[in-house]
Amino acid sequence: MRQFLMSALCSAPLVAGSALAWAGPPQEGPAPPATAGSSGESPASSETSGETVSQANRQASPDQADKDGAEAQVEGGRTRPDGSPLRWPPKGEVEQEDPRTIVVSTGTRTDRDAATAPVSTTVITREEIVSSGAESVAEVLEESASGIQTSSSFRGTALSMRGLEAEQILILVDGQRVTGRIGGAIDLERFTVENVERIEIVYGAGSVLHGSDALGGVVNIITRRPEPGIQAEVHGAYGSRNTADATARIAGAMRRFGLYATGGYHRTDGWDADTSDQTTTGDRWSQWNVGAGGHLTPIRGLRIDLSGEYLQRDSQGIDVTATGAVIDRRNLTETINVTLAPQWSGPDSRLRVALHYNYFRDQFRQDQRGDDQLDRYEPTRDQIAQLQVQYDQMAGKHVFSTGADVQLEWLETTRVLEEGVLAEVERQRIAIFVQDEWTPTVSPRVVVLPSLRLDYDTQFGLYPTGRLALLVAPIDTLTFRVAYGRGYRAPSFRELYLAFANPGVGYRVAGNPSLRPEQAWTLDLGVSWLPTKWATLSATVFDNQLRDLITVDLASEGSVDQLDVFSYINVGSAVTRGAEATASISPLPYLEFRGSYTYLIAREHGTDRPLPGRTPHQGSFAAEFDKRNWGTRLLVRGRVTGRRPFSVGEDEFQFADPFVSLDMRVSQSFLRYFTAFFGIDNIVGAGDALTNPLVPRSFYGGLTFRY
Repeated sequence: MRQFLMSALCSAPLVAGSALAWAGPPQEGPAPPATAGSSGESPASSETSGETVSQANRQASPDQADKDGAEAQVEGGRTRPDGSPLRWPPKGEVEQEDPRTIVVSTGTRTDRDAATAPVSTTVITREEIVSSGAESVAEVLEESASGIQTSSSFRGTALSMRGLEAEQILILVDGQRVTGRIGGAIDLERFTVENVERIEIVYGAGSVLHGSDALGGVVNIITRRPEPGIQAEVHGAYGSRNTADATARIAGAMRRFGLYATGGYHRTDGWDADTSDQTTTGDRWSQWNVGAGGHLTPIRGLRIDLSGEYLQRDSQGIDVTATGAVIDRRNLTETINVTLAPQWSGPDSRLRVALHYNYFRDQFRQDQRGDDQLDRYEPTRDQIAQLQVQYDQMAGKHVFSTGADVQLEWLETTRVLEEGVLAEVERQRIAIFVQDEWTPTVSPRVVVLPSLRLDYDTQFGLYPTGRLALLVAPIDTLTFRVAYGRGYRAPSFRELYLAFANPGVGYRVAGNPSLRPEQAWTLDLGVSWLPTKWATLSATVFDNQLRDLITVDLASEGSVDQLDVFSYINVGSAVTRGAEATASISPLPYLEFRGSYTYLIAREHGTDRPLPGRTPHQGSFAAEFDKRNWGTRLLVRGRVTGRRPFSVGEDEFQFADPFVSLDMRVSQSFLRYFTAFFGIDNIVGAGDALTNPLVPRSFYGGLTFRY
């Protein structure tokens, strides 16, 4: 129920739904009976992909955790070097009370209890996703930890973290890279939450384990897994501006296999924050998706996972140019994801393989009213195929991990090489990595985690990265973490090969095949303290030094009847540094208060000008009442965003006004399987058309059936 709010460096798990703490061979025979929560939202929201640990483990010693962890199956008494048992996940639903017992893998590519992982992770659990009323990952993150900031445009909802931009953040689904960046950002509205188990967020350079784009952090969306028996869920909601959401999921599992199917439909009429012109602020859109998957355990120790999903999204809006031309804009987007992930586990080793294919197609159409001068049609196809292999071996006080990643990417569009001509560009990446998780002592607990990686990219050659992380826990309730590493972002196809002309304004933009990767050296120092069973406190200091940032600059000035030529160059350097504090306090079993605050300094080197879009002060807060024996839940959450520069010139700055956004949701369970809910988003009506384009005040309500 609580967020585990800690900051860190990261990379990503290799296989969807990995085992809890990496175990020996799975137990044969039926699983122990499930211990579902009380009526209402608890049973569904307590699912954690079978990756739960006993609540008693959160402050217990490894030996005591082994005795008390009744939910976990321990194979032959095998333990990790730090004394924690090697477990396979239980197959029943276990109510998740405290995320300090959640096992995460995004930061290390090995599975660890979040409380003892050397790279700390912010976890948003299934229970928190359900209680928030969010329908997409974008809505989940918009008022989560204060170090996260979302922004909306006609391209969708983008994410920034601790002052680093969307193109510097890697988005994963079950540890697999997704493609389809528009304007450098992945639209988080594409990811609906009906099949999301949890979201793991790690800060800082994660390139050492997952390559390019993890310069500033990683967001890993972990999907749900079928449990023994039959699970069914139907959800419907309707709200302001004809916003409708309908989703369904059915899943089930037996001793050797499990299956699931999911689908959803979502739509809204859009909105306009300024009615003085014809421009729309928020697009009208509709989206539907279907997915299915399952797992098979043909023999002892071998598990095979297979999943696939298709999504289609239609977004429409209206723009007005500086000359007054009215343009109808439309984006039709399709995505396909397929993953095959076999895994073999022995008593003290594990081999994981993942084959993944992601297809993204976008059709952009621009239609000028009353004329055809500005009409445009731009089809784009972006495909990525990945092969990942990882081998983990426990030896004494060490867990060694080594692996290889292979990525093939193709982009076909009319805006590369030669404008208006459909052309294809491609790149290949090959990488090898190695990591040693060394636990020299358990009391006090000390974990040392060095990692190295070497990437080869056909666009720019070799690129090495590294990271060193350290965890020291002198007592069970106090943990110190430090991590220092190097991350990078490879130049995108757009930056390398873009060919775009705007004769009406008098310029054209050309790509630069000679670009170097952006790079960052990131440092995180953090401490977490559990003074009592009902309180969690943490603080982090971070520093990100950015080099070779890619910016647009004038390449050549056009003479008479010629266009100015702009191109991408490596000239930028900047720093983002600051501090973050989080707290979670639960004075009563059914009442919890959460809060976080981030102070950020984000400036260019040399000029000392502030980086646009970054606010020095940002905070988030939440209060939750959850009386489970009544089936009643009330959540109030919000975010405070300080003044920030949104337009930075040579000698002047323009600033966006500070604002507060506030949401409320109440739900009531009845007849065991049903939950009715009502909510209000943006209660205070914050936002404007230019600097803070927030969705206006919205009302919604609906009904959920869970079995």
